[in-house]
Amino acid sequence: MKTLLITILLGYLATASVADAQPTDQERSQIFPKADYCRQTGALDGGYFCEAWRTGRDGESDKLLGYILINTLDYRSAEMRALVAISLVNGEIVKLLVNGPEIIEQEFLEQFEGKNLDSKFEIAKTLDDLLVVPAKIKAISGKVEISEEIAKAVSALMKSALNSPKLTFAK
Repeated sequence: MKTLLITILLGYLATASVADAQPTDQERSQIFPKADYCRQTGALDGGYFCEAWRTGRDGESDKLLGYILINTLDYRSAEMRALVAISLVNGEIVKLLVNGPEIIEQEFLEQFEGKNLDSKFEIAKTLDDLLVVPAKIKAISGKVEISEEIAKAVSALMKSALNSPKLTFAK
């Protein structure tokens, strides 16, 4: 009986982690609108990735557009999913999406766009931090803690992508 219970529990955990590794169709269309499907899902330190593909048209081959990096973070006992769409060129962030019970302002998420694998994802602590080049990320008004958690999650995913032999980027 104990063995059966452990087997069922392990099966559930494996299913949950596979589901976490893929963006939903809605998430994929929000974060990589030109991608028709994802494949080649794999694990990264602290998260998952999948390849974002566009179906070939008029006899053309399917085209790899980039990667979607996925990380789950816990904030005040609530689970949130951070999804980072990165291009094949220099691993530049195309879009950041955060799903969960907290409302995350689009203006905050847009600050991550254009940053790449070598970027720092630090939250500004003073006004001077916003005046340096490159500027640090301006926190969501009244939500510094969640802003920092999101920045840490994105930073961890980007570092994992940079160090992963599974992901390749053009320079």
